[in-house]
Amino acid sequence: MTNERQLEQLAIETRSHAYVVPFLPGAGVPDTPEAADRWRAFLDMLSAKTRVGEDPETKQVGILYRQGVWLGDLILADDVKTLFIIPDIREVRGALMARNARVRTRSFTHSLRVDGDLVVHQDILREEPPGIEREGDLALSWPRKVEDLRAAPQRLAAWGVGERSRLRMEEGAFTLSEEREGGAAVFVLRNVDSGRQYVWEFNAWEPVRASELGQEILNQVSARLERFCKLSGLGADFVLKNTKKIGHDIRKMLRYLEFLGTDASAAPEAEALSEVEGILRDLEKNVYGPNPDAPNILIMLDVLSDRLAARVHAVNALPREKRPEAHLQNDLEILAALSAEEVSVDGLFRHPTRAALFFLDALRSDEGRAAVRSALDDFIEAFDAALAAVGAAGDVRLQDILRWPVDTLAALKARGGEGVAAVEDLEFELARLGEVSPKAMLRSVQRAMQASGYAAEGEADLRLLGEMDRFRGSLDSLAQSPEYLLNLVLANFQSPMLENLLRVRESLLGGERDEDVGVRVILARLKTSQPLDFVRFLQRRVNWEHSVVRRFNKNAVPPRRSAAAPSRARTETSQDPRPEILALLIRVCQLGGLGKGFLDPQPAALRAGLEKMRAVIDICAHTTVVAEGDARALKCRALLKDFSNRLKLMEQAARQRDEASLRGVAAALGENYVQALRAALSMDRKRISALELLDDINTLERLRNQELGLDDILGGTDKALFFLNAVLESKAAKREIFQLVKPLNDALAELFKAREGLRLSMADVLRRFERASQNLTVRVVGEEAAGILERMRGLLRQLRAMPLARVLPVLRNAAIAEGGEAGELDAALLERMEGFERGGVSGLGLAPLHVVQLLLAHLGPLAAEEVKALSGRGEFEGKSTPTIISLSLERLRWRESILQAHNTLARR
Repeated sequence: MTNERQLEQLAIETRSHAYVVPFLPGAGVPDTPEAADRWRAFLDMLSAKTRVGEDPETKQVGILYRQGVWLGDLILADDVKTLFIIPDIREVRGALMARNARVRTRSFTHSLRVDGDLVVHQDILREEPPGIEREGDLALSWPRKVEDLRAAPQRLAAWGVGERSRLRMEEGAFTLSEEREGGAAVFVLRNVDSGRQYVWEFNAWEPVRASELGQEILNQVSARLERFCKLSGLGADFVLKNTKKIGHDIRKMLRYLEFLGTDASAAPEAEALSEVEGILRDLEKNVYGPNPDAPNILIMLDVLSDRLAARVHAVNALPREKRPEAHLQNDLEILAALSAEEVSVDGLFRHPTRAALFFLDALRSDEGRAAVRSALDDFIEAFDAALAAVGAAGDVRLQDILRWPVDTLAALKARGGEGVAAVEDLEFELARLGEVSPKAMLRSVQRAMQASGYAAEGEADLRLLGEMDRFRGSLDSLAQSPEYLLNLVLANFQSPMLENLLRVRESLLGGERDEDVGVRVILARLKTSQPLDFVRFLQRRVNWEHSVVRRFNKNAVPPRRSAAAPSRARTETSQDPRPEILALLIRVCQLGGLGKGFLDPQPAALRAGLEKMRAVIDICAHTTVVAEGDARALKCRALLKDFSNRLKLMEQAARQRDEASLRGVAAALGENYVQALRAALSMDRKRISALELLDDINTLERLRNQELGLDDILGGTDKALFFLNAVLESKAAKREIFQLVKPLNDALAELFKAREGLRLSMADVLRRFERASQNLTVRVVGEEAAGILERMRGLLRQLRAMPLARVLPVLRNAAIAEGGEAGELDAALLERMEGFERGGVSGLGLAPLHVVQLLLAHLGPLAAEEVKALSGRGEFEGKSTPTIISLSLERLRWRESILQAHNTLARR
């Protein structure tokens, strides 16, 4: 047995003062600098009220720790967002509270026993749980209600929630169970006090409507609904086969029948639809009403017969058009954008027209609304001219073109005649408006208000605009009122659910009770939920609607056209619109000079062709030479940007297999539009050099070699420091890197003072200084700046002369000294690099994201953007290093072919 010295107290220093906290006698903490630093850092993570307390046995005051045991509740500070407990503590005699912990550190690997509850934020449930054995409940600090809980049942189970281990929220305590219904697994959260149940559905916990019926009757109802859907052509899997969701199944069936009745209202067989709808509504009332009549329900099930299902099947089999899905997809995408952890003005609106819609609703003053119209002045003038030209004045509102620009333009073109030219002018104005960001639109409104003057209401509007302009964060911190939040959503919505939301706003502002139950439910959630929780509620609603529309379209048989009908009509209703669209695009390629062989004519290659063509058109839009006052060139550039947006819409529709949207966008590309594209592609434009991209392709080819050493892989100490600064996480190692590059950083700061406006970053200096500075000659930047640039070249030569074998140990020692998870991971990586001799990039054992950073250290801006885009889309997840390099190489070759195609046009 050794007489090792024990740590008796800790000296704590803060900015304002220093103090000492004692350990309890017999704590058993060795008196070493490492132990003192470890405990000092850990105490800094704790809430002030839990750092020191009274020993329950001796009544002495000190740090509540003795021999591996924390002697009370252990509470992490509210600003601590990582779950980490030092390995000295093996047991907590109380609750472990980490209210804001969102992630767990990888170094938290030891076993820990907690006698009380484990209190965490729901975000941490996405992580794998640490080795915590708890006696109490898993308690969530957020959310407060089950309907706002985003954790899937599998994650709850992984964290120990089950039938005997509870999940506790402000709403109550719940158990989790897995039940089997109709051969499918159903996960249920059940309140242990009230008995209220929630089931996991559509990636959310949905409340179960309670029924007083026995399980046997409920099973018969569920089975009958499933059989009816199967025989009527809706599909047996259209319903959930879950007795807890019978009401949900009935509402889905009613919605489908509503769509069917709208499209087949004139058919004699349509009478069966209203009969079925009546039975389903009565069935829902009886199942969920008070004192349900079981015999009456069984009679209803008999009436919902196979014969009636056959009649519905006859209606379902009639030819009909598919319903558009693009508007629902738009709503889902904007709701996903609003749900982001950090969002700015440009993220709140998908297009400046949506921002204009919001401002027209949200600004209260006459001056504010006039300023919005002033910012849209050219667009409104073109809009009024188009309406007059096609005779649609009074039929189409400004709000319609702002909300549904593609649909409204198509409708105006259909009225056609001599007014088509005016509609095309409106298209150009819309394309020009699309170049303006929502933030720029906001500032235009601000400037217009400030120039024209304003009263008290206008001052409130300006304050609203100013707050939105500065905003960057979660929607919870922006939308301070239900009306504000609803206006944000309304400005972006396009789907039929918009009508319900407009009625919600009428009820909210007018205080009148709406007759529709669905509208009242949405209003209640709007008033009682946090903004993000309301957005997620809407996501579930739109997802539900989208599921019905998808099934309706899957079952739809398009109507046949007569042989005498124009070819255009046959194209619009073709089973597969891809060949016709490809033929149109290939014609544009031929007329525009890209050549017939630019696109693959196979229908399966449509998505790839749309992406390829959009890439060329985007470059053409940016390289079109526009002389001052050249209205024709401005119009052509606006047209190319508009065409790029249409290609993007078709690309999205092709990816989602939304044939109706694909046809709708393509239908607007008439002969006048194609001829205008021909003129736009023939404009003068600047060539783009592909030399740097070809160098990058050669670099990736070289990095595929499996015999490279470390210096060859990293490309020198300068690139190595750029790479290490990007992948290392410990602050100590990053400080050492900063010290190494500090002379360069100081010189760069001097350069900016000597020559304002230079676009040269520290990343450019370390990765590609010679190329980035090749045009910065004495004539361009002046003698002083040129002298600083020459000094930077000398500093870079010194840095490159410094061997990696001298740099890596310094960084590794710094990481080891810092400790913690970040320090451990960094030290392991640096140790592998020190011991590396030869074996190519694969031999370094880098994670996919680290491989990406290594590639970025070698690549120029254009190639780097392509690799970042692949990484951002998740293309590299789970991929090996050779695969990542091969995918990047393939993408750069694709980009090089795009540049060559553009330069073919530029040479004409």
